[in-house]
Amino acid sequence: MKIYIKTAKYGLYLFLFAIVMVFTRLFLFELTFIRGNSMHPTLKDGSLVLVYKYHFPKKYFTQTEIFWFGKTNTKRMDLVLFQTEDGTHLVKRVIGEPGDFYVFKNGTILIDSVPLKEENDRAPSDKPVIVTLDEAERTHYNLEHDGRIPPGYFLLLGDNRENSLDSRNLGLIPEENLRGKVVYVLYLELQ
Repeated sequence: MKIYIKTAKYGLYLFLFAIVMVFTRLFLFELTFIRGNSMHPTLKDGSLVLVYKYHFPKKYFTQTEIFWFGKTNTKRMDLVLFQTEDGTHLVKRVIGEPGDFYVFKNGTILIDSVPLKEENDRAPSDKPVIVTLDEAERTHYNLEHDGRIPPGYFLLLGDNRENSLDSRNLGLIPEENLRGKVVYVLYLELQ
């Protein structure tokens, strides 16, 4: 009889642990593998990052978004996970926040007339690509050589500017497409 009680107790602990892990995975954190070198040298192909989720998955709730702690609290130079129009998830760096005035000029990115200070030896590109979308299906703002970032949108760029699918191709990214913030790099593959 004691063995059955002990087994039931361990089963209950295991069940509670599984519930906590499922809750954590669905609502708090997500592990994401980095594919490609668009964030090189910060993140390499094969890196595993821990992402703090900004809101509940929409498939589990009927509301459009339910933020855990209010606003996303995204700041310049944060690494964020976002979803593109085709459903792909990408990790990029926040370069411009809502209200910032950006300019791509002579290989430099200016934010509010100040050159962007970058930590690594990145080669900024001044080759933005204008995306043409039908007004009815527009979810991203087109990015031009200069402009003010409207409320609720972010300018996201890859660290490897010459080989990155980012705001220069996709346009300014709406806040509701941000899925979370990279809080920890768990694994960097040595090449």
